[in-house]
Amino acid sequence: MPAPIALSLLTPNASEPDDRRLRDQLVFAFATGDVGEAFEVLVDERIAPPTEWRPADYERDLFLSVFLERAFSPRIAGVRVTPRLAFLYRVVAAPPSDERIVPFRQAILRELSENVELRARVEEFYLGVLDLRTNLSKTGIVNTDPFERRLNVLTSLRNLVRVGVQVDASSGVSCIGEWSRNLSDSEGFQRLASLLAYESNVAEIDVRLRIGFEGKIRDFKILNEKVDAENPFDRSQIGKWIEQTSLFLRGRKFGEHELFAHLMDTVFDGVADALPPLFPFVGDLEVILGALAFRDRAAKAGLATSLPTLTDGGPREIEALFNPLLLDGPHGRTPIPCDLVLGTDGALVVVTGPNSGGKTRLLQAVALTQLLAEGGFFVPAVRAQLPRAAGLFVSLIDHADPDQREGRLGTELLRIRKLFEALGEARNARKERRPLVVLDELCSGTNPEEGESIFRLVVKLLGEFRPETFVTTHFLAFAKRLAAEAAAGTAAHPALLFLRVELDAAERPTYAFLPGVAETSLAHRTAERLGVTEEALRALLAQGNAAN
Repeated sequence: MPAPIALSLLTPNASEPDDRRLRDQLVFAFATGDVGEAFEVLVDERIAPPTEWRPADYERDLFLSVFLERAFSPRIAGVRVTPRLAFLYRVVAAPPSDERIVPFRQAILRELSENVELRARVEEFYLGVLDLRTNLSKTGIVNTDPFERRLNVLTSLRNLVRVGVQVDASSGVSCIGEWSRNLSDSEGFQRLASLLAYESNVAEIDVRLRIGFEGKIRDFKILNEKVDAENPFDRSQIGKWIEQTSLFLRGRKFGEHELFAHLMDTVFDGVADALPPLFPFVGDLEVILGALAFRDRAAKAGLATSLPTLTDGGPREIEALFNPLLLDGPHGRTPIPCDLVLGTDGALVVVTGPNSGGKTRLLQAVALTQLLAEGGFFVPAVRAQLPRAAGLFVSLIDHADPDQREGRLGTELLRIRKLFEALGEARNARKERRPLVVLDELCSGTNPEEGESIFRLVVKLLGEFRPETFVTTHFLAFAKRLAAEAAAGTAAHPALLFLRVELDAAERPTYAFLPGVAETSLAHRTAERLGVTEEALRALLAQGNAAN
């Protein structure tokens, strides 16, 4: 048996360890089918590439698990496939340190998105691996004849290889074709194919039956029997023995099954060395097919995705950016794209505007775009050029903790402390890159005067360290003073930028963003929309009094 070919869609130049334990487990599974979810768990145990990012700094506020469960579940042949989320999560949540990985993954996704036939072959191969895994793992819960189950395993493997040899690709997907052709050309696989061909046509028999009035067979007579003399199993001593002793319906079945079962065990043992890389590889397939599924979902909503360009520093330019968390959401809303062009490296961008104007959604979109880009996946934008980041820190949601000891101000100060702890670690890890920081409603937990003082301290320190930062605030007067200081060249931060929510003529947000500081947060509009006006509240009181 030739040396097994490595299978990887996530890391270039991967190598497969000689896993004798897994090989023995496969042989045991073939013989008994009693292995539970052992092969499914191999996906969960697959090691993701090393990373320098800390998912704890952003995963919760980006609702990453919700996003992946919704957007990265492929639909193949009209059926939604549920991936093993543990491995998918580890890969997407932790961008790789090895810079070769991003172009490797992008090349795979680009080729599969442009070649519909190739993608169909890869999807068919994926389904074939799942079918093989299911047949190997069938236990006593499924009432399957042991002979039939082993025959199904061999048939699944043969069909899988027949699909795989048709995978002809120029990207990393080529490993599927290489693995399949390597196995297909082996002597062990040739014996497997011959055995299945022999089993499917052991003999053609003409039989005359005599049936009684009650429908039971009273007697039979074999009139003619033809055996496939071209099959190597027929020309072997075993084949001759079967031909000489076979008496269909006269005890032939029992002897032949016993002998054929032994043959199947021998044949499977001859191909088992090639199979250990196959089942962990399901995780790679689910990541890549999941990324394509995200692209499909966006396209269905009329939104474009793209494979971004990552640079070492420079401007951040994103065209038609949308928030992917709004895809397939419970409220059925279609995200509204916006453009984001920032020509200054290491800027602090202050975002202002009315409540429900899209500020927080913008910050989520920026952070998710950076995370997906650093992993080599499609981003939610028509086009994106992004500076590589040393890490990501996101704080968007005020998470209530029943055991927390601090009030809102104390909690806010701890959030700021956590930010600088994370920035210090990121600075030590990759000094040549800037982290990306995303903060929502900085210092909103205290009065404006004290909040502005803390805000100014954070701006000053971030100006010294220069991570790229996006922060929202409703301290509009303070934001205007910062803008004036930046225009005069006296700001504590050397690269302050300001974005405001665009409003239409009726003061409704368009969910686009323009340079500058908002004039108002339009709190009265939000109150009207939510029914919190004096008239609405009095009406609620009146309803309560009438009910009593």
